[in-house]
Amino acid sequence: ITRCSSDAGRGGAPALTLRCADDAGRRLARGALAVAYGRKELHAVDPIATGAVLRAGAVEISVGGLGRGGLMAEIGARGFEVLGNCSGPTLCWMSSPISAASADAVTLSALPAQPQAVRYLWYIDAVGVHPFRAPIYTKALPLPGAPGIKYGNGELLPLGPFLLPL
Repeated sequence: ITRCSSDAGRGGAPALTLRCADDAGRRLARGALAVAYGRKELHAVDPIATGAVLRAGAVEISVGGLGRGGLMAEIGARGFEVLGNCSGPTLCWMSSPISAASADAVTLSALPAQPQAVRYLWYIDAVGVHPFRAPIYTKALPLPGAPGIKYGNGELLPLGPFLLPL
């Protein structure tokens, strides 16, 4: 489960409060309903990075498990980093915003020299001042009886963190 926020507990001691527990709970519920009750249609959408390739000076990341909802990506959004040579032989992770998207892939074009790997949502503030607002989602069927469906006959599931070689 993703740490969503940290609030002060009793006596000023840090305490962990999951303010986005609904998202995690819905994903867990989808898996449980598919396994325990055979409701596979509720877990048919499970976005996952399936590969990353370097092509024509850009990194293309393929995403599977999208169902009919397709990929919903915010062009220009942060969250991706590419490992490469930033200065001389020293390797570093360079932030690379989404430059293009299709129905099942995103493209990153701001790259360091000799890119070797790509990672996504790797640390708590990967998307800046809006942590836990992922730049990539897909639309899934709503859970039966789940309150608060905001996206017209479905709900959005975010792509989870990953690290892939190029």
